[in-house]
Amino acid sequence: MSATARAGWLALLAAVTIPHLTVSLGSGGLSVLMPLLQRDLGLSTVQVGVLAGARFTGLIALSIPAAAMVTRLGLRRSVVFLQVGFGLTTAALAAASGPMTALLAVAASSAFFAAVNPATTTAVVVRFPMFMRAQAMNTKQMGVPLGTLLAALILPAVSAIVGWRGAFVVVAGLSLVSAAVTWVLYTEGAGDGAATAVARPQRTTPWGLLRHRPIVMMTALQAIMMGAQVSMLAYLMVFLVGRGVPLGVAAGYMALLQLTGVCGRMLWGVLADHVFDNRRRPALASAVAASMVGVAALAVLPEAAPGWMLASVSVLLGLGLMAYAGMIELVRAELVVPEATAAATGIAYTLGSFGGVAGPPLVGLIAEYHGYPTAWAAIAAALVVAIVLALLVAEPQRATQVGAAVVEAAP
Repeated sequence: MSATARAGWLALLAAVTIPHLTVSLGSGGLSVLMPLLQRDLGLSTVQVGVLAGARFTGLIALSIPAAAMVTRLGLRRSVVFLQVGFGLTTAALAAASGPMTALLAVAASSAFFAAVNPATTTAVVVRFPMFMRAQAMNTKQMGVPLGTLLAALILPAVSAIVGWRGAFVVVAGLSLVSAAVTWVLYTEGAGDGAATAVARPQRTTPWGLLRHRPIVMMTALQAIMMGAQVSMLAYLMVFLVGRGVPLGVAAGYMALLQLTGVCGRMLWGVLADHVFDNRRRPALASAVAASMVGVAALAVLPEAAPGWMLASVSVLLGLGLMAYAGMIELVRAELVVPEATAAATGIAYTLGSFGGVAGPPLVGLIAEYHGYPTAWAAIAAALVVAIVLALLVAEPQRATQVGAAVVEAAP
């Protein structure tokens, strides 16, 4: 591969990774700064879960329209538009005067989050060859833990100077800057034939994909994993601070978790492409299993757990709950034809996001009445079901791609 071609691939990879980093910086900031929002806005334990789950309401309502937007606007304009919108709504969160206005601002920002995966997943499928695809998919999804890692590293210090409201203003500004960077980096190039086809006006019927058992299984798996991930991120900082861990130290564990998530996504991609000979299911099942073990470890954590134990649990959670998403995106995308990628992603996030919305309040309710160990154990039990689904889902290499009739050229 020539140096010019390598530079082109890296620029494209950066262009599809940056939107995930931008959105994750804002949503991760909500998790990191949640103890401060709980104090200043007077949030109950259940309200913390409701506010965390509100990040996914847009995915339920708008993932399918967002997929249609991607087909009409094209990939480049879509990834820029969503970052601008996310920045403006994050600025609105900084101005929230109470629980309801904060809830509305977070829900509004989730509308732009709905377009991230349809746009970037389609770009990976149509622009990257098979031998690079798992690594590319996991690398662009790496923006999620990387953004939360940055949130954990910098936002506590920023909030100590300008308050949590000022910290969200900083996040909003960074989102607008990254939109401009993405516009420069994402350029049309060789291999965009499929992308051009996807970018033309389309008439989509994504619900038809649910007639296929593997797509249903992947959607159910995504719902469980999103519920577990969002619940963990919503309550981990509150859980640790409630046990006497200082906010800055707790943020350090969150940063370690996210750093492991960054490395974990690369790990699963390399394993899927090279060690497992392009088979996706072993890597997916391993990531889900690591998630279950990590959450189960939280459930049995001693009251005064030493630092090494908290760090070990953070690593497990990073390898699992913060690193699984790239493999889910890849398996689902490879189960359908390229023209149906955005539609498949839209329907998966529409239904799968119910886990992200309903999970945190339910976990908060369990924690409020039975304590956090019981709440963590409940999540671990749900993840056992997720492991079964990951083991039973069809291997894309051996499955017939579906969805050819799902996307039809508009007359």
